[in-house]
Amino acid sequence: MDIPTILNRIAPEAEWMMKGDSYDDLVWLSEKHPKPSKIELAAVWATLSVKVEAERVRNQREQAYREESDPIRHDMDEAYARGNKATGDRLKAQWLAKKDEIRARIR
Repeated sequence: MDIPTILNRIAPEAEWMMKGDSYDDLVWLSEKHPKPSKIELAAVWATLSVKVEAERVRNQREQAYREESDPIRHDMDEAYARGNKATGDRLKAQWLAKKDEIRARIR
């Protein structure tokens, strides 16, 4: 359970600090907001963890696309713009294969 991530989502204005990684290490400083219980945090994490993991995968894939597949796409677009269909078609196959490889690699 990622307590800082949970607290930043459910109580972004609350003041707190962590002395370690467990609930027992959570020091609640906010007087305006009650300290959530360990059970409350676990319930939020049950749904939030899926979203956090999906965001991680999406961000890593976006970076890999920019670095690895976008240059191929750029070359493909240029080949087609110059009327070189054979090169464009070859690059398109490489680009699609690279995108598939990235999706398979980053899960």
